[in-house]
Amino acid sequence: MHGGAAQGIGQALYEHTAYDAGGQLLTGSLMDYGVPRADQMPPLKSAFEESAPCKTNLLGVKGVGELGTIGAVPSVVHAVLDALAEKGVKHIEMPCTPERVWRALSARRRRTPASPARAGGAGLAFPARAGAAAAARAEGGAAAARAACRSPRNSPG
Repeated sequence: MHGGAAQGIGQALYEHTAYDAGGQLLTGSLMDYGVPRADQMPPLKSAFEESAPCKTNLLGVKGVGELGTIGAVPSVVHAVLDALAEKGVKHIEMPCTPERVWRALSARRRRTPASPARAGGAGLAFPARAGAAAAARAEGGAAAARAACRSPRNSPG
């Protein structure tokens, strides 16, 4: 489960393939292809529900090979989007690198009209917070985004 979660977090934040102009793969090894290290992972706790055994095999076991990966990717991407929501960002491509976060914020700023409260267009108007629950979700996502941005393995993509 933990390895699957690590793969999903890596896919959402770090992983991308890069080619040079001649079509040569530049990210063909784990030295170049960003995957999270153990010190970049949040604390995880696994629990297993065993009250409903599988009826299609003699052991009664179920496979969990991709469960961590499948849930981790959208969870991390949506945490980043929650962190950026108050700035009006509604979409970001994976991996959610610091450069892509910056570009999404910059693009949003260019599309947002100047605030009428500030004469001469000195500032930008951003949507107001939608309440304490939204603020708490955004702060949780912001913490994940800040942690991702501190990672030395993030590269522009």
